[in-house]
Amino acid sequence: PLFNSPSDVGKSLADQGFDIVLHASNHTLDRGGAGVESTIEFWKKYPQIKVLGINQSKSEAEGIKTLEKNGVTFGLLNYTYGTNGINPPVGKEYLVDVIDEDLIKREVHMSEKATDFTIAFMHWGEENSSVPSAVQKDLAQKMCDWGVDLIVGSHPHVLQGAQWLKGENGNKTFVYYSLGNFVSRQIKTKNLLGGIADIQIKIENGEISIENAVLKPIVTHYNSTCTDFCVYPLEKYNNNLAKNHGIHNYGQKMSIEALEEILYNTFDGFDEKLIDYK
Repeated sequence: PLFNSPSDVGKSLADQGFDIVLHASNHTLDRGGAGVESTIEFWKKYPQIKVLGINQSKSEAEGIKTLEKNGVTFGLLNYTYGTNGINPPVGKEYLVDVIDEDLIKREVHMSEKATDFTIAFMHWGEENSSVPSAVQKDLAQKMCDWGVDLIVGSHPHVLQGAQWLKGENGNKTFVYYSLGNFVSRQIKTKNLLGGIADIQIKIENGEISIENAVLKPIVTHYNSTCTDFCVYPLEKYNNNLAKNHGIHNYGQKMSIEALEEILYNTFDGFDEKLIDYK
């Protein structure tokens, strides 16, 4: 499939107050270089939003995006594992930020020099796999060693575990391997259980670090005709809603018990205290 969203989706994100938008994914080049350039032009209407993962020029691609909040400057990085075999136009390879260890290492070092806290948003992993791949784990550890403070993953369409990593210099990095879907119309129970990353940053004696990091599980609910969608925190979802979920049309189970089983199986081998649920 070659995806393309109407610009009203972007307008809605801006209207709701989002500060950061990620654009590096395996579908970034679905409409070719022109699609990326059109997207960049659209976001110029909203200069308050940081747009990551795509670039208008080579010089822009060679820099990093930053965001200042409450006296803290964040370095923001976004990469995708690939673009489904679709290449950017010749001479415009800078359009999409693709995972390349040398590139990531260089940009992390740039961020470490210029900012207080580095976040890497990674489009990686295997679709529908609840287990982080060896490639994800290896790269996460390397980014930790290089100095990334927080890693937030997407692409698998299902939740994956989260954990603290320790770097070679004694630093710590928190990684969410995959937050799954936030909202979707997929038709398997595990695809409708996602998560929100909840991070608290502390400043103490001039040092900035993560004070607390948890995952808040969420559920996408839609009706039998797929015409009404809502996202619930798992702790506020219930079996009365679940029994009317449209996913039953596809022979799938939907209940609190089924969702909890997926959640805890996903975090098997990880610290379940990192789940903010009940």
